[in-house]
Amino acid sequence: MTHGNVLNWPQRLHWEEYYRPSNISEALRVLGEFKGEAKIIAGGTDVLVQMRRKQLVPRVLVDITRIPGLDQIRMEKETIKIGALVTHSQIEKSPLIRDKASALREGHPMWDLLKSEI
Repeated sequence: MTHGNVLNWPQRLHWEEYYRPSNISEALRVLGEFKGEAKIIAGGTDVLVQMRRKQLVPRVLVDITRIPGLDQIRMEKETIKIGALVTHSQIEKSPLIRDKASALREGHPMWDLLKSEI
């Protein structure tokens, strides 16, 4: 739950440190420093559910949502790069995916469900 700039979490969701890196190098440095004790979050939905169920107990959370470019789909040389923060909706609506990788857009079993919600 967020109230202004303060993050308040239920007691059962505990971690020691929370990082918000501003670039990929910084995120990799933190992940390397904590060697398996850090978990990446990007919105946190899956991670927080796993933490509530005690399936995951990370010492450190690394929030990648502020790293520029991770929410983009782009072409580099002859390869389509899909950032870690790209949503299913972005993939479905992307002209690049439609034109160059239609099987990705059409082949996912969730697309029919997602189309009904968009």
